[in-house]
Amino acid sequence: MNPTASFLGEQLRAYDPLVVSVAEVAGQAMRATIERVYSARFSGPVPYAAGTTLHFVGAPGSWGNVTLKLSERALVFVAYIASSKRHYQCPWHGHFSLEDAARGPLAVANWRLLDMGPWEPEALWRSAFLLDEKVPWRVAMPFAALERYILAEIGRIGAAPPGVPSDGTASFC
Repeated sequence: MNPTASFLGEQLRAYDPLVVSVAEVAGQAMRATIERVYSARFSGPVPYAAGTTLHFVGAPGSWGNVTLKLSERALVFVAYIASSKRHYQCPWHGHFSLEDAARGPLAVANWRLLDMGPWEPEALWRSAFLLDEKVPWRVAMPFAALERYILAEIGRIGAAPPGVPSDGTASFC
């Protein structure tokens, strides 16, 4: 299996993808408003809901891993760990930054995603590009394309919560 499909597959099997807006950053302690829930298999005792606040431990910034920033909008991969009674962001490449662009919303991977290719699905790989040729670790793709892929994978895995289409036809942005 190719690296990227495996990476996203692992993320989706072990974490819930959520679109959030970061409201507070204190070290690794994060507070964010949930905008969209794609799956809720690992939400813990209180289910995720759009418009609610989520407190979680963010991924550390080290070895090229980029942390979430205050006011950032992002697609994050989060899971609740019962033993600590906390939510945690996936510790390695645990989010895509969401940015507005003239051609529509972009999902930005802050790691060398293109160096892992070509990967499947090919249409998603072909849609990826560098925001700046001098910054090879900021790879963008249309958010709608990434979202379709995530929804299709969730549908395949069987993790979509009620009301979230699993056929990849809906777009949030």
